[in-house]
Amino acid sequence: MSVIQGKRKRSKKKLVYWTLLVVLVLAVGFVHNAFNGNPVSKWLGGREVGRYLAETYPGREFRVKDGFYNFKDSGYAYQVVEIGTSGEKGKAMEYDFTVRGAMPRVVSDGIRYANLDTELIERLAKEAGVELKGLLQPALPLEIKMVDPQLEVVKGELPPETKWEKGLVLDPLMSLYVLLNAEGATPQTMLEAAGEIQRTLNQEGYRYSRVMLNANGFDGKDAKDEHGYVKYAVAFEPDTKLAAKDVETYNQ
Repeated sequence: MSVIQGKRKRSKKKLVYWTLLVVLVLAVGFVHNAFNGNPVSKWLGGREVGRYLAETYPGREFRVKDGFYNFKDSGYAYQVVEIGTSGEKGKAMEYDFTVRGAMPRVVSDGIRYANLDTELIERLAKEAGVELKGLLQPALPLEIKMVDPQLEVVKGELPPETKWEKGLVLDPLMSLYVLLNAEGATPQTMLEAAGEIQRTLNQEGYRYSRVMLNANGFDGKDAKDEHGYVKYAVAFEPDTKLAAKDVETYNQ
């Protein structure tokens, strides 16, 4: 072997070694980040909570405590203390906030949740569910078991006697969970059902952010379970161009 060939061989070995080392370091970093987060993201998340509070609740004073990473939802959780308030045992009010995303944004606002009008929300959701089930069922190839609207109303936003109607302005927009009986269902009938629900909601002028559509089985040990077990699922937004690949299959 010539001197040049020997050098080339050693250089190649070094390249392979450093490549493997870099891959190993990146893999370890990825796993660590997935379960523990990282200081930069935590700092950015805390700063985003501070910005959000100043913009959403001007005139109120807060202190954002050190956050922690929740690997279950890939988000950073922070406790926020409102200065000058008094809660249980005379302590200042505390609220939970969650931030998520590469460009961090607040996805859970504990102050808002603490002030939701739960009684009005439950009534409006029930009224909306009855209306939507009656509207959607005639055009669907599968039986609707449940329509569960998810909506939020902060105390004082709407009069307590407000009745449901599709023209209500809600922020955030309503989302829907629709549960179908999977008896006789196929991926194709599931796709057809999703398309029909999307068309009907859009044509009738409903304001919504997202629909989660499940087709569940209610046989065997799950025969008496009101939720059964998932066989097909598809999620879509008002402008989603639905395709066969969007239908997920389970427990077949």
